[in-house]
Amino acid sequence: MNNTAFELYFAPPIYLVFNLAAINGKRPLSFLARGYMKIGQQYLATQQAHSFVDVNGERIEFEQRALAIEVLPKPEMVEVDDGHTTVVEPLPDHLKCDEWFNVRNLNTGRVHWLNTLSYEVSDLSADTNG
Repeated sequence: MNNTAFELYFAPPIYLVFNLAAINGKRPLSFLARGYMKIGQQYLATQQAHSFVDVNGERIEFEQRALAIEVLPKPEMVEVDDGHTTVVEPLPDHLKCDEWFNVRNLNTGRVHWLNTLSYEVSDLSADTNG
């Protein structure tokens, strides 16, 4: 499992208040308003620094993380790789949920899934042009 999947799986959800008021030219969004993110649009997704204690009692810490992303359409079929075999299957129900987005990282070009429950999002155009 790569670090991205590890972080997404263990990241504690951050529940935000829905607020479209302009703050320093940016519009922070709660993913309780998931309908805001549109296919083809670019956003800055920020996950705040956080930590948790693992099953061995060790504190695992993650620094703040910011991703410049473009929202892509959800595919009808996905590759499922269990480490031994890869198969193509219909999109699983959990990825059809509103909190999951198929995105392209604008810095790396990598396409991956983003679970939005632990991210704050703002328009990338507002962040770079404001």
